[in-house]
Order: sequence, then C-alpha cells, then structure tokens
Amino acid sequence: MTLKYKLLKIGLFLCILTLGISCDQTTKEIAREQLAYQAPLKYYEGLFTLTYYENTGAFLGMGEDLSPFIKLAFLIFLPFLVLLGVTFHILKDQYSALYFLGFCLLIAGGIGNLIDRWVDGFVVDFMHINLTDAIRTGVFNFADVYITVGICLVFVHLLREK
Repeated sequence: MTLKYKLLKIGLFLCILTLGISCDQTTKEIAREQLAYQAPLKYYEGLFTLTYYENTGAFLGMGEDLSPFIKLAFLIFLPFLVLLGVTFHILKDQYSALYFLGFCLLIAGGIGNLIDRWVDGFVVDFMHINLTDAIRTGVFNFADVYITVGICLVFVHLLREK
C-alpha cells in the first residue's frame, strides 16, 4: 500500500466514524430530550414506534442482571478491545470497499454504544418496529443499525469471495 492510499483510507475511516458516531449520539440526545417520560409515539398504525428505553444490558437487554464488575468487563472493556483489534485489522491491509465499509459501520456503532455505557452506564434505545405479533424488533438505536448493516456487508463480502 502506498502512503497516499493509507492516508486516504484513514481519512475515509475517520469520516465514516465521525459521521456515524455524531448521528448516533445526536439522535440519542434528542430521544432523551423528547421521548423520556413520554408516552410512545406510534406511526403507521403502530408499525414504527419511538419510545425511550435505557438498556443496562447487552443486545436486547440481555445481561441486565449481571453484577457491575461483570458488566464493566463484558460490556465495556471486552468490546473496547475487540473494536481496537478490528480497527487495526481494517486499517492494516487492503480490502474491498464492501468489507471496509462494513467494518467501519460496525466500529462506529460499537463506539456509539460504548460512549453511552461509559458515560451513563446504559445505552439509550428509542426505535421499535412491529410488523406483526410474530415479527417485531426490540427497542434499538442508530448504533445498532450500523452494527447490523456492517455485519451484513461483511457477510456479503465473504460470500462474494467464495
């Protein structure tokens, strides 16, 4: 890799992270101000709902009852180390644009949620989709969307490689 390519890659990485984390943190702040202590706002006959939720656990609230020490280890320090490793991995070598973007989104989402956990001790979630009683999401945020889309892009890249 040439120096010019490395600098371009780092610049693009930082732009995606900055935009992603900024959007995530801004929407969470709006949710705190506009949705906390309010009734859920339902749109499209309840298909999409905005509601404020403080998630002290992991994905979909799993682990909310864990001790503070275990939460600190598994919900802050371990994810931080994984994100650090993934960052070095994605910046080290040359990958497809799909793979690079997928990991950038995954890292931005991870950092967005880590900021919440570190500062507040919980992650602010505020969106919910309810297609039917059988098909619905938990309450989530933009960082969760970045993580999900990022993982999907990495999987698409890996499938195309085979």
